[in-house]
Amino acid sequence: MKKTTIFLLCALTAAIYGCSKQYNNTQVPVPTGTFTGKFTRLHQKTAGHGFDTTTANITLYTSNARLFKVSGDTSTLHAGSHGRFALNTVYIQFADSTSTAAPQAKIHLNGLYQYYYDGAIFQIAARNDTLSYIYDLKKIN
Repeated sequence: MKKTTIFLLCALTAAIYGCSKQYNNTQVPVPTGTFTGKFTRLHQKTAGHGFDTTTANITLYTSNARLFKVSGDTSTLHAGSHGRFALNTVYIQFADSTSTAAPQAKIHLNGLYQYYYDGAIFQIAARNDTLSYIYDLKKIN
C-alpha cells in the first residue's frame, strides 16, 4: 500500500510539474503574397432593421518586410493605399502611410482588425457600433 501511494504521489508530482511549464512556441504565420477578393462595408440602418451594404473587389499585396499595398477597384469605396502592418495570433494592425493632406472620402486599410489566415484564405474584419468592414480574400500567389 505504501509503495502504491508513493508511486501515485510521484506520478502526480511529475504530471503537475510537466503541465506547469509555459511553452510559447506559437509561430504566427505572416500572410505574404497577393490576395484578391471582396471588401464589404456594412452600415446599420438608422431607421428600421438591416444594413446598407456596399462592396468592392480589391487586391492586397503583403510582404515579409510587413509592408502592404491595396489596389483594385479603388474608384469609389476603398482607397488605394500602402503602409506597414504588425500582427499577433488574433489581431493585425495596419498603419496607412498614404498622404492624408485631403479629407479621406474613401475607406483606407488602417487601424486594428481581427483576422484569420490559413495560408490560402485571408479574412480581415473590424466593427464598431454601426459600421463593419470585412475583407474576404484568397491568395493568388
